[in-house]
Amino acid sequence: MSNFDQFIQYRALHFKFSAPGLTTLGRMEAQLQAGSLTVHDEAGNLLEPTLENALQGTGIEIRNVCAKVPASLVTELDNTLSILQIKKRDFIEMALRDALERASKIIDDVDAFSSREEEHAA
Repeated sequence: MSNFDQFIQYRALHFKFSAPGLTTLGRMEAQLQAGSLTVHDEAGNLLEPTLENALQGTGIEIRNVCAKVPASLVTELDNTLSILQIKKRDFIEMALRDALERASKIIDDVDAFSSREEEHAA
């Protein structure tokens, strides 16, 4: 791919992922920490700037996902995120979504539940 093609691809992707109104939990958390996004209760009182408070009443529930992984993997992750300037939360969320979509497709493709359904039918 030529430098020109790479530059156009970069600009197109930059536009795609920085469109007005497009936000991620990582961006929202950064805005809360910077004070550019504030959270108020129904009475207008200022609340602590946390994701939980910001998402209250939206129907979006968040949970923490923890896993012990090799230190070398964490170092590689941190280095990659530094180069790409991506928040860890956003990267992990996108990676999990992608992995789950792929896994779901494979489960469907191999018809993973067919033998179990046949066992229950008998």
